[in-house]
Amino acid sequence: MESMGWWIPLISISNDEKIWAGTKVRLFNVGLNAADKEHDYYDYLVSYIFDNDDLLVN
Repeated sequence: MESMGWWIPLISISNDEKIWAGTKVRLFNVGLNAADKEHDYYDYLVSYIFDNDDLLVN
């Protein structure tokens, strides 16, 4: 998996790769009316909800 600094492009992560609950996912170029496109993103947090631990690291 090739990383860009601290960020790994989602396209580089396979569908069956396990990740940690609590991992921050940042989606860029979401269409916010930000003057500086560097701030055009949403942050998401991977969480453990309702037994969804099949692809989370234990």
